Amino acid sequence: KRDERLRDVPAAITALPSATLETLGVRDFRDYSTLVPGLSQRDFGAPGLGTIILRGMNTGAQQTTKTTAFYVDDATYSASGFVSAGALVTPSPDLADIERIEVLKGPQGTLYGASSLGGLVRVITKKPDAPGFSGMAQVEGESLSHGDEGWTARAAVNIPVVTDKLAIRASGFYRRAAGWMDNVTTGENDVNSSIIKGGRLALLATPTDRLKLEVAGFYQDIDNRGGTAQDNVQGTTQPLYGRYKYAAIAGTGSSEIRYRSVNGTVSYKTDIGSIIGTASYVKTRAETISDYTQIYGSYLSLLGLVPPGTQVVAQLGPNLNKFTAEARFVSDRIGSIEFVAGGFYTRETSSYPNLITTQSAPGVPLAAPFDVLLLNSSLGKYKEYAAFGNLTFYLSDRLDVTGGIRYAHNDQTVRSIDGIAFYAPVTALSFKFKDNATTYLATVRYRPTENVSLFARAASGYRPGGPQTNTLPPPNAQSTIRSDTVWNYEAGVKATALDGAFSGTLSVYHIDWKDIQLN
Repeated sequence: KRDERLRDVPAAITALPSATLETLGVRDFRDYSTLVPGLSQRDFGAPGLGTIILRGMNTGAQQTTKTTAFYVDDATYSASGFVSAGALVTPSPDLADIERIEVLKGPQGTLYGASSLGGLVRVITKKPDAPGFSGMAQVEGESLSHGDEGWTARAAVNIPVVTDKLAIRASGFYRRAAGWMDNVTTGENDVNSSIIKGGRLALLATPTDRLKLEVAGFYQDIDNRGGTAQDNVQGTTQPLYGRYKYAAIAGTGSSEIRYRSVNGTVSYKTDIGSIIGTASYVKTRAETISDYTQIYGSYLSLLGLVPPGTQVVAQLGPNLNKFTAEARFVSDRIGSIEFVAGGFYTRETSSYPNLITTQSAPGVPLAAPFDVLLLNSSLGKYKEYAAFGNLTFYLSDRLDVTGGIRYAHNDQTVRSIDGIAFYAPVTALSFKFKDNATTYLATVRYRPTENVSLFARAASGYRPGGPQTNTLPPPNAQSTIRSDTVWNYEAGVKATALDGAFSGTLSVYHIDWKDIQLN
């Protein structure tokens, strides 16, 4: 929440500057996750889909709520609600016009709140530059062995409107990602190609030396023609049909993801620190089409409900509308102390529709009532209020301690629609839930030289609980699900040498995870 040298922050952080990303040809999350120790993804086979995992914090393939938060500047793309299913998508904004990527490891509960059990990923965009005009344009081409061709075009322009006072920055991108997977059922080759396009417009005004205002809007569309998978001989890693080949119904494996966001920041510099206010609105839409024939088809035909060879197709995807606002005061060093204090509010609505249908051939549904196997939708409303503060006390210029606390309260309303579950009608249900959470932070930092920093850190985080929404819960099942919490205990050292040409971080940590939520 303040500008600091990476070496001085008493936490494990990996920062990837834009020059490094450009040199290595990094284009999306799946590329840069390999560059960050402890960061990985449960990849669902297409750009924009999957679960982000930091320090192993995940609960398997059925995890639906996030354990790692994702930010673009101060706009959070992470859903917090219990039925939001936000863990099924991985935000993957184009990286052509960014300043850096920051990956903060370990729970960030005091400064960033809910659903950052493992940490958070933050993409920092390039800001408009009032002093001068600049621009860039880039065209790339690619050809994949075992696949087809792809290409990318990007451009950005920075326009000073009023010298040193007002500037606008605009950027856009269009990318065709090459495919290399073959669908042996349909005979189609290179089916996992994608079209990724979008743009960003930002305005920065500095009316006075103390006041700064920034507004930015961003949109991105990801259209995945098919998924990435390989069918293997059961129980082995040997390809069933050959390398990069799988069998699926036509059209399955495709997905559409839409991001729309607008965010604003205002900061005012006082004699002892800065007053900062941020607000953002993020809208996410996702839809995936999957082949569920192997999961359900044979069982349905064995029961005599559908003819042999019936195809089963699932359409699902989480949707999110999220508004977030925060006001904080970030002090300068005042004698032997410095601090951050603020308040936070978020309001989100989410929906997670599920539709599983049966068909005799692509696009040919079975006769009613056997055409719809499952139809339901979880609808959630989530509100959270929080207050937080961090205080650092300098015992000397080389030794300091920090303590932090955050108190949060959330209210949730969850309901389902009248639906169908395996050909049986399901009545709509409604639930309410509220919860409080307190998270803590304590650090000790010692800097024996200008180039070395030692730290110890203890921090906690939480993921909101919610109501038990199972329509037919097991006997004596709990009616509410508690928040799960983590404590992370860590010690590390950071060092630089050769005038910054070499830098290194080493840390060891231990995580205690309690009340783990399982779907």
